[in-house]
Amino acid sequence: MIFTILFDLTVAIIVGVGLSLILMLVRLSKLQINYERVDMDRLGCDDENLKKRYSNAMVAYITGPLLFANISVLEELPQKIANCDTVMLSMRGVSSIDVSAVQTLLGILTELKNKGVDITIYGLPSASMHMLYRAGITDLLGEKVFYWSVERALLDNRPYAKC
Repeated sequence: MIFTILFDLTVAIIVGVGLSLILMLVRLSKLQINYERVDMDRLGCDDENLKKRYSNAMVAYITGPLLFANISVLEELPQKIANCDTVMLSMRGVSSIDVSAVQTLLGILTELKNKGVDITIYGLPSASMHMLYRAGITDLLGEKVFYWSVERALLDNRPYAKC
């Protein structure tokens, strides 16, 4: 409204569209990671071996695009899961991944693997999976760590193999 008074209507519309685009980009680049301990009782699982296997496991639910603008949120991952022996990355909400985020993720996963942490990845869209493949993450972790759902992997009773 102020721009309409100060300038003509065309300039005011251009400024409004520009501000809208900037606000949309800020909102779309927001990354959120929620951390939860694995609770086998929520799955209705009575198997004591599974409960023991995942007693020190954490699921990180990642929502939003992984972009250079929000890498700092991703870099907090190792501190948040510091004492866990199993980390499950639920990436169903990751709409896209850029090269800088994949390189950061590769570094984090390499560090975790070198510490002996068991890593699994869930619900990754095919375009994002292709980026992980190109970056060498599938070579680092292997094909068998990718699942469609957290529940499926938990019930598969994956053995914990400390590296």
